[in-house]
Amino acid sequence: MADIHTLDIARQRDDELLSRLIDGECSADERLDLEVRLATDSDLRARLEEFRANDAAFTTVIGAQDNTVNTGVADRLANYAARDNRTSTPIYKFAMAATVLVATAIVTVNNLWTSPLSDTPQMDAVLAKALSTEPSAADGWSNVDDERALRVVLTFPAADGQWCREFMLASDASHWRGVACKGGKSWVTQVIGREVFLEQQGGYRTASAETSHPIEQFIDQTATDIALSADQEAALIASDWSATMAR
Repeated sequence: MADIHTLDIARQRDDELLSRLIDGECSADERLDLEVRLATDSDLRARLEEFRANDAAFTTVIGAQDNTVNTGVADRLANYAARDNRTSTPIYKFAMAATVLVATAIVTVNNLWTSPLSDTPQMDAVLAKALSTEPSAADGWSNVDDERALRVVLTFPAADGQWCREFMLASDASHWRGVACKGGKSWVTQVIGREVFLEQQGGYRTASAETSHPIEQFIDQTATDIALSADQEAALIASDWSATMAR
């Protein structure tokens, strides 16, 4: 049975805070709390020094690089007129502090980026069945199998006529948040990112907003209406996701 408690959530949270401390991104309260802990926690101090050493090494490597643009390349680029009307459509957002190499990873698999991470969860029959039958919930987890637990967050209609579901997937090794849409009889993952779900009173929250942002962006661009109510979702599940259901 998947047990999200076995992931070292506290260690990952501390790593994120230490990285933010080095980068000067901690709030005043976070900095004060860290300083108090650093005064008494030798392991945390050692971790901070390790991060600082990595940061210094990273800075040294970057500083030693020759960033001069080749003259021939510069001349060729100068011949192209600037395109002021170009709009930027980010495929994914990858947030990485200089000293923490595994903060957040986003993968889109709807033909926008076809090189997903090697450990990205794959859609299989068991997970697809859970997505077809589990109701959305604000808390709690449903066991997909002995290794994975699932929480469906919401269900919404997409512009292409499909139904889509935002979900959270936890295993002993990692946590993921994503969106899958039902095309015909199968569920297809559209966007997914690694996240850390932090335990707190009243449930779980994510460690940062870096993963949530691209997923929210995908939903904003894809959804044609608000998320279904519990009754609407229950009726849709009971109809086996019939495309003829009134929206």
